[in-house]
Amino acid sequence: MRRLVFTFLILLPGILAAQDFGAKTQASLLVNPSLAKAGNTIEVGLLLKMPEGWHTYWRNPGENGTATSIKWNLPKGITAGAIHWPVPEKVEWLEMFTYAYHHEVLLIIPLTLADDLKSGKYDLKGKVEWLECEETCIPGEAEVTAGLLVGDETKPGEHAAFFNKWHAKLPDTESTLELSAKWAEEAKKGARAINLTVRVGQGVKVEFLPYSTKGLKWSITHSSTVKRAEDPNSTIIQKIIKSQSGTWPTKIPGILRMEVGGRVK
Repeated sequence: MRRLVFTFLILLPGILAAQDFGAKTQASLLVNPSLAKAGNTIEVGLLLKMPEGWHTYWRNPGENGTATSIKWNLPKGITAGAIHWPVPEKVEWLEMFTYAYHHEVLLIIPLTLADDLKSGKYDLKGKVEWLECEETCIPGEAEVTAGLLVGDETKPGEHAAFFNKWHAKLPDTESTLELSAKWAEEAKKGARAINLTVRVGQGVKVEFLPYSTKGLKWSITHSSTVKRAEDPNSTIIQKIIKSQSGTWPTKIPGILRMEVGGRVK
């Protein structure tokens, strides 16, 4: 059986057709409030459950993979915002670095309700697409749906605690963490090293996870060189920026992933 799978890998560059093998991830749509009020912004969650050993991808999948996406079919007066992505794992797989989720993930999405949205029940529908990988990769898709009840007030629903759990896994946008960036050298053959210095204290494993640079005139490596600074409470993360055009970034969007004793902070 392994030999047969390996043959398919050669023919289909590592991605197996979903119709032949079938995606294993389960996708569903959860609504946070049991009752929502017109004019408010509420949250829904796209829940992905992966079998043991399988993973799906973050907004920037890294050197391999595809970010999960959803194409909405919503009633008039309801508008979806951007996905809020929990901090992922950084995975080294087949000498490639990717950013992924194992077991399960809740992708939280804000929905804005128009001021004149009438009371009643509304069907929220969307088509989800993802790529799931273990030793092989399988593209998956599913139609998800959930009901939203609109009334005169907003009431929390049965999933409120679950949403709170996943809110705690979102990047902290109010952190006062000390972070500085400085070019480590001049450009050489279209590449340039940059040092990101983070004051995090000892015993903290820290990684910088960049957002996608697709469409930009530069790219950033997903591998890193991590070392202690002269200050024992600071860590230096060195990344390589590549630019054939000679255009160098003035800012590098992304998040810091910090881990203490195996737990992500």
